[in-house]
Amino acid sequence: MKKENNKNFEIFPWNINFETGIIEIDEQHKNMVKLLNKLANCSIENRLYDLEEIFNKLIKYAEYHFKFEENFLEQYIASKDIIEAHIKGHSSFLPKIFEIKERYKDKKLNETVDEILLFLIKWLAFHIIDEDKRLFFFIESKNNNKNTNFIKTNSLKYDKLALDTIHFILKRTVKMNAIKDLKKINSELKELSL
Repeated sequence: MKKENNKNFEIFPWNINFETGIIEIDEQHKNMVKLLNKLANCSIENRLYDLEEIFNKLIKYAEYHFKFEENFLEQYIASKDIIEAHIKGHSSFLPKIFEIKERYKDKKLNETVDEILLFLIKWLAFHIIDEDKRLFFFIESKNNNKNTNFIKTNSLKYDKLALDTIHFILKRTVKMNAIKDLKKINSELKELSL
């Protein structure tokens, strides 16, 4: 029977600043973040029996979310260039994941997951805070007839928020690696004491 750890470490905690204001999109982003955190905890706790399953769920959910988001944006944004650029960002996601996984195919999965997690964290932060929030803010501004100065001012705020989030995430990644190293040391100490 699988034993779940109740004290899961959130490598990528959800923050109200990630919200786009579109309920369906925000819920999907939250689900992706939950799966990312589960994947991180499996890696930290070396729970290989869950790792592959959660990894596959994350991939399937990302595919579903991308299609949903692209269809949503097509309803509100007339510019094909903007839509195509967003779709191009989505289409780069899974190939990168599989490229990382392929490089490590002869190693254990948990050795691959660290690089995948770092990629996912950066990608999600930039994608949600930078690309998605800008697009949904643009849609909201257009629908509410807000002026371009207001849009430019808030775009600068999003730039700062995106940078702050990346710095925060890098600190969390260092903490995750420290926890992993500590568990390894504790395990080695336990073996030595026996």
